[in-house]
Amino acid sequence: MCSGLKGKTYEEKLTELELQTLSERRTLIDMTQVWKILNKKDRLTESKFFTRHCEARERTTRAADSTENILRTRSCLELWKNFFTNRVIEYWNKIPDEIRTSGNVDSFKCRLVEHMKKERGTQT
Repeated sequence: MCSGLKGKTYEEKLTELELQTLSERRTLIDMTQVWKILNKKDRLTESKFFTRHCEARERTTRAADSTENILRTRSCLELWKNFFTNRVIEYWNKIPDEIRTSGNVDSFKCRLVEHMKKERGTQT
């Protein structure tokens, strides 16, 4: 058991123990799953989940600069916005290419964790 944490806020406890928030852990797990799907490391068909910008027949925009970017599908229902396939697209497209093109899942996770730490540091 850890002593000296009584009376501290959730954020202070996480900082002292060098842990991530629940939302950061969910993001890390979601992004790892996206990486596995796009790099064919899982037995899941990419086309059932995502369409890459380079595969779509739409006009070229800044969002299509990277071949790793995913196209957002349109949905009329508010409910669909929380589904995995819609929830991950915005964050995935913001991740730098050098992270998304990692050679294996471990290097992807390490780079993503460092990227998330930098993001957290700039937000506070």
